[in-house]
Amino acid sequence: MNVQSPPLRPISVDFEFIPQDDGTQWVVCVVAKDLWSGEVYRVFGDELGPCPPYPQGPNTVLIAYNSAAEISSYMALAWELPHAIIDLYAEHMRITNGRSQSKMNVVTGARGSLLAALRCHGLPARQNESKRRVIERILAGPPFSADDRRTILDYCQEDVEDAEALLGKLLPQMEPGWWDCALIRGRYSVATAHFERNGYPVDVELHDQIIASWDDIRAEMIASIDQFGVYENSRFSHARFEDLLVREGLGEGWPLTPTGARKTDEKTWRAMADRFSIIAPLCDAQIALGQMKKIHPLAIGPDGRARLGKRELAYRRLNLTCSDEDTRSVGLGAYRSKTGRNQPMASEFIMLRNNWWRTMVTPPPGKALLYADWASQEIAIAAYLSGDPVMIQHYRSGDFYLSFGRSAGLIPETATKQSHGLFRNKVLKPVSLGTLYGQKEQSLAARIGRSVNEAADLLRAHRSQYEVYWDWNRDSIDQATLSGRIETPLGWQMEVSDIRQTMLVGDAWEQEGTRETTLQNWPMQATAGDILRVACIAMAEAGYRICFPLHDAVLVEVDETAVEAASADISYLMEEAARAVLGHPIPVDVEVVRYGRNLRSEKGDAMWDIVNRALERRGGGHL
Repeated sequence: MNVQSPPLRPISVDFEFIPQDDGTQWVVCVVAKDLWSGEVYRVFGDELGPCPPYPQGPNTVLIAYNSAAEISSYMALAWELPHAIIDLYAEHMRITNGRSQSKMNVVTGARGSLLAALRCHGLPARQNESKRRVIERILAGPPFSADDRRTILDYCQEDVEDAEALLGKLLPQMEPGWWDCALIRGRYSVATAHFERNGYPVDVELHDQIIASWDDIRAEMIASIDQFGVYENSRFSHARFEDLLVREGLGEGWPLTPTGARKTDEKTWRAMADRFSIIAPLCDAQIALGQMKKIHPLAIGPDGRARLGKRELAYRRLNLTCSDEDTRSVGLGAYRSKTGRNQPMASEFIMLRNNWWRTMVTPPPGKALLYADWASQEIAIAAYLSGDPVMIQHYRSGDFYLSFGRSAGLIPETATKQSHGLFRNKVLKPVSLGTLYGQKEQSLAARIGRSVNEAADLLRAHRSQYEVYWDWNRDSIDQATLSGRIETPLGWQMEVSDIRQTMLVGDAWEQEGTRETTLQNWPMQATAGDILRVACIAMAEAGYRICFPLHDAVLVEVDETAVEAASADISYLMEEAARAVLGHPIPVDVEVVRYGRNLRSEKGDAMWDIVNRALERRGGGHL
């Protein structure tokens, strides 16, 4: 399909706008170019009418870089949305996904901006400084002089022409059949614009109490783990921690850094909390304290809703000082991960923080929140992509982990969650999920607290049960390695290359190339990204108010009187999204959060009790 010739009429479009604290936009101007005729349309905001000044109809396709921003401007102007969209940001991120840094003119992890995309594809790009000056003038707001208007329109037109040039570079790299999948990604930009505009409701008073009590909460958390004796003058002592490990007989099981020191990163604390229940409270507190090294308030608008991409607002609202690093944001982070999944910054997104933060997420009066997630989604995807009949049967049983254990002879045929729940959660589940990530016996043994031989036996049991899956997985890795490319049912792709020489990235030496463990799990995670995008499109087009997506789940706000009907409909739309991608539905669980309740789960209760004690000492507190 050629978007540069009839019957499609490509229109390259760019808006300049001033973001508003409530998630809307104040449109400054729009520039568009008809790529058929070459005609350019330059219109300032005060001259815009009820519809676009450029052609828009069933045969036109809007071309834009990061088109969610353009769609938000459409919404602000109450214009009918485009019939078809090609988001050059999504297509650029897809085409360069997995590409080695040596093949691009930018750092791999910083290729998302338009200027970076231009450099990636060998196109000239303006200097950041010149862009910054014009952006600062735009954000300063009206009145705009005649010179201002001309400068801003010229700047906007440069983005339009840059997008046209980028399109010309991307089209020759598109594989056959790319068009339909690209249109789906374009429709996802509309859904993205909706939930970036919607935000999610928070308890503003509670949030502000927590930020004001930051130091007290940290002190309370340290006091809560005083029995472990690893803090000295409010500072973590590695020497005392070593004494604790020796005292409790945990020294041999705790992982080390390459220099021989004990690992104390968040990932290690999480893994050790599962393995060593005796120090789980310490691990949980260390995770929470690690996330509290700096104050990270949420960006809450005047409507009491938090939104991504507005970190400057978070500090301005509370009169807090911040650095440029504190306000850096990637918003939702669409397509930033190799699997195409959203990847917002952990410091900005509440769902990536310690579970107790979710206490602040609560519906306003008359509303309810529906937290809908697919049941054991990655296992379902592995089963259906591979076509393994045993894995499919076990998944459809309602409890994959127990079915695996029974079939492999690891637990009695009569085993249930009540009788074998601990073994299910601590052994069968880690084995089933770890195999999808290519986990080996050494790391599995450390994770489940068993010997290496026992872990090896468990992995052999999994391979014996699901031979079709393992043959498919091996074949998909071989095919990706030979072809240099791997892709999902909806065309998200990643370049694949051999691991080769290390290179200096910043201050660290890194390897280029694709690890086999990445290829082993990539189809499941990346296909999950496909399914989530289709589900978000369906829900947004059905009129649901999506607050945010999260890997295998979405949070949706509905009227409290419509909870039952909305739960059933959202479950149906999500199950059908899986069917559209995989050919099979994946069941959906829906948790209802009504007014007066919050999104915190039970695993966040213990840490919340600590936070609440600190708040109560200051005269606050919350249920």
